[in-house]
Amino acid sequence: MSTLLAPVRPTFRALAEAMVPATQHYGAAEWAEMEAMVETALGARPRALQQQLLTFVRVVNLLAVPLSGRTLVALRAAARERVLHRLERAPVALLRRGVWGVRTLIFMGHYARVRDGGRGRGGGEGGGGLPPEKTEAGPSLRSGRRA
Repeated sequence: MSTLLAPVRPTFRALAEAMVPATQHYGAAEWAEMEAMVETALGARPRALQQQLLTFVRVVNLLAVPLSGRTLVALRAAARERVLHRLERAPVALLRRGVWGVRTLIFMGHYARVRDGGRGRGGGEGGGGLPPEKTEAGPSLRSGRRA
């Protein structure tokens, strides 16, 4: 079983379930495989970066309290998503970058799982992720036309 994420496992899993809803259906084997992939990626990084990640995950769990009245782990999925949407738009760049960094690790662990052919459970369409927020349409960068 993994060791680096062990101190923050409940919060890491709460983050994963909010960012990739398909992980809500993971069993012990899928979680172990996903966490092992994340820990392997983190293992190649300096110890200081590993500690920063663990600290950030702990901070996110506690930042949910002033935003929602409960820790992230204690919230339902929809409330977790609302908290994460607020943090990814926070005026503090470190919070925004941290959310996107954790999201990247979670996506990597989910979508690269070997057992499911690299698609993760629920891969393909509907594989998960925070739903996009509704924003005013701006110019389309791909087509060169206005949306």
